[in-house]
Amino acid sequence: MRRRTKTGRTKTAEAGALVLVAVLALTGCTAQLSAQTAASGGAGVDPIVEWIDQAAVPLETADATAPLDDLAVLPSVVGDATVVGLGESAHGLGDQFALRHRIVRYLVEEMGFRLLAWEADYGSGVAVDRYVVDGVGDPRQIVGSMVSAWQSEQMLALVEWMRAYNRTHSDKVRFVGTDLTQLRQLSLDEISSYVRAVAPGRLDELAAHLSAIHLHGDPGEHVAWYYQQTDKESLIGHARAVRDLIAGLPATTERDDVLRHAEAVLGFYLHYAQEGEDLRDRFMADSIIAWQRRTGHKTAFWGANVHVAAAEQVEYAFPPTVSAARLVPVGHWLRQQYGTGYAAVAGIFGSGEVLQGFETGRPAIYQVPVPRPGTTDHTLAQAGPDMLLLDLNVPAKAPAVRAWRDGPATLRLIGAAYDIAMEEQYAMTVRCLSQAFDVLVYIDRTRPSRLLR
Repeated sequence: MRRRTKTGRTKTAEAGALVLVAVLALTGCTAQLSAQTAASGGAGVDPIVEWIDQAAVPLETADATAPLDDLAVLPSVVGDATVVGLGESAHGLGDQFALRHRIVRYLVEEMGFRLLAWEADYGSGVAVDRYVVDGVGDPRQIVGSMVSAWQSEQMLALVEWMRAYNRTHSDKVRFVGTDLTQLRQLSLDEISSYVRAVAPGRLDELAAHLSAIHLHGDPGEHVAWYYQQTDKESLIGHARAVRDLIAGLPATTERDDVLRHAEAVLGFYLHYAQEGEDLRDRFMADSIIAWQRRTGHKTAFWGANVHVAAAEQVEYAFPPTVSAARLVPVGHWLRQQYGTGYAAVAGIFGSGEVLQGFETGRPAIYQVPVPRPGTTDHTLAQAGPDMLLLDLNVPAKAPAVRAWRDGPATLRLIGAAYDIAMEEQYAMTVRCLSQAFDVLVYIDRTRPSRLLR
């Protein structure tokens, strides 16, 4: 495997220690490290980078169709985890997406995972699931109807791989959308059809509520419409009444499916009426837990690093719309539910191109520079392999390494827009790296996702 020439490897350990001490002081993390201790790896040697070089497993390729031999370390890394979170530092990174596609393949083909939970709305997840399980619908149209960040050739390739796998296996891989950021007509139609079939006497009652919360245009246009409404409480009331009506019907498996549609509808109206992301992340966590409990399947959760993190709290920024915010991420609730049965994997990259600009409706390809010093991304960029998997639980003797793992960390995080002039503001921060993530998967350069043709 090709090795990079590292431009940052000549930095002294003392300089690295000063950066780390500054980060510790700024975040107030309980981990402490002196410059003298950090330099214990020896003059001219960064003990953190040295440990990464020794502990990391090189990965051979980001080709999603390639053999999986280099991923054979995964069973020892994630152990008996019931749920594995697969994070990414930005939507729109084609090679980072493909690398995680390979990891999903290994989890499914070699480790028996059978549920892929996605950072996508529940309605679109149902459409994907029906295709991958039973071949219902046109996959290109289904993927093209998802939230814009997933309308890519890479997403289509993953969906088609799932369908191909299911054609030859009786224990099907399922797909579930966990999110609530868009409202789908499919959800409203499923609710109406179910009530018509099992409680026709309540159909007029239901129709009165649904008429108040019907879609105005496509899902994206409906979000914009809802933002403009001054009386959101009345709309929330109608959505809650729909949820309560379904919840009051006799419990069956089919009722539970429709109830999740109704909960997603209510969640949509609540989410855009409240400040912060906590409701959204708790909803995603509850969706994963409910489906995992129902199926008993080992589950992979695919989402942004900010959601996958098992930290108690994450601070983040999404310029230009969000300058500073914090949330209790999905991964926190999954860690509360499963303990060590939840493994969080962060996807990190060095530089390359990203397909972004979805919020403007005009996505384009943007150049992303090498990560800035002081970030976890920059530290990984100093290590040897172009692609690597790093288990943060690998023993380390150097105090500097232990302090780095157990101290605060800043990782690059790009939202739905990108402006290189604000590069340093695209970030998420956690108080303890090893608490937030169990594994780091790094790729040096990435090409952008490709929009569906």
